[in-house]
Amino acid sequence: MIIRSALAVSALALLGACASGPRPVDIAPLEQVTHAVTPDMLMARGYYGQAAAAYRAALKTDPADAGARYGLAEAERMTGKLDEAWADYHALAELPEWKARASEGLGRVALSRGDRDVALEKFNAVVSDDPAAWHAWLAIAQIQDLEKQWAKADEAYALALAASKAPAAVYNNQGVSMMARGEPAAATGLFRSALA
Repeated sequence: MIIRSALAVSALALLGACASGPRPVDIAPLEQVTHAVTPDMLMARGYYGQAAAAYRAALKTDPADAGARYGLAEAERMTGKLDEAWADYHALAELPEWKARASEGLGRVALSRGDRDVALEKFNAVVSDDPAAWHAWLAIAQIQDLEKQWAKADEAYALALAASKAPAAVYNNQGVSMMARGEPAAATGLFRSALA
């Protein structure tokens, strides 16, 4: 008897719900739940694939948007699409205001491909035009480390440190270099400087 009553109540509730139509979903208006997310924000958060799609969409709207082209090249490089990144950086290198950033990107692609000579050529071109380009100096130091050209690496680290807005990164990389050289005491001092 109790089971029949419970079933009857459930059936009536179900029929009542159907008769009144679907219940409205309890959400805030769309304007309140969405936020403007830019491709640059996606890049900064590490969503490189989504950023690439957003940059491509921007380039469909304006194929001459150099900022979107650069962002796309960076996203492509970060997702391992090196041929596409190379082509986009190369196109930007023709624009004087984008030449340095594009050359640095080309150097990073070359380094990812294992082509140290081309990478070094690109990074040297960057620092020749802008001696304060500390990321390029740091990349040069990394290449010199790989070649075991320690004196040249130290020179590049010093130039990177002098120009750097993020000295911790330079100290850290130089500490790794010292570890590779078998100098743990020097490495420890550099790691402490990075932490400080």
